[in-house]
Amino acid sequence: MVFTTALETVGLYIASYSIGCLFYYVIATEKGKRKRQLLDGFLSLTLNFVIFIWIGKIASQGLRIFHDPLATLAYPSNALAVYIATGLFISHLIYRRMHKQTRDEILIPVAIPVVFATIFIYESIQILLYSDKTSLMFVVFLMVLLLIQLFRPEHLQDLNTGIYLFLIFLLGCIVFAITVGNGYATLFNYRLHLLYYISLFILIFSSFMYMKRRLNK
Repeated sequence: MVFTTALETVGLYIASYSIGCLFYYVIATEKGKRKRQLLDGFLSLTLNFVIFIWIGKIASQGLRIFHDPLATLAYPSNALAVYIATGLFISHLIYRRMHKQTRDEILIPVAIPVVFATIFIYESIQILLYSDKTSLMFVVFLMVLLLIQLFRPEHLQDLNTGIYLFLIFLLGCIVFAITVGNGYATLFNYRLHLLYYISLFILIFSSFMYMKRRLNK
């Protein structure tokens, strides 16, 4: 039963992510070859994050993983796994930038529509299947962000616009955590603490300001 539920959850993730990629591919104004290159780059980073989620899941289980590894791995990840994965992912991006001179920021205009559309599809299905009314306002919020991208697709090529939209998204998560979630906002069934969103907002905003100051010198 647990294994079947896990497969259903993974299937829903994959379906939502596929639709998110399709949304970007349809509305993006780049040439077809360029879009495929950018999507391939973002898919690679997505797979890295999934691997980090599994590492975080194993780390969050501690010694219990050795007592019944199959049962432990079959259960869904928890919020601690996401926190660990996020830390590992950020460290991975910093390593790529410092040692491989990789400019992953060029993928931000791809990441924003894919991530927003993926979350929108996933949360909408949760509402339809499980009547999760608490997600309704969050889905409406995501719909507004998607409509902005849908009617102004040329903005997808602008790095600054992508970062601004993601900061607005994080602000929305913070507001929902404070007003609706008793200090938590749920993403992909992960009940993540308010401090997680605040930390991400501060990190991204400060990095963005630093990048802009360097470019203006």
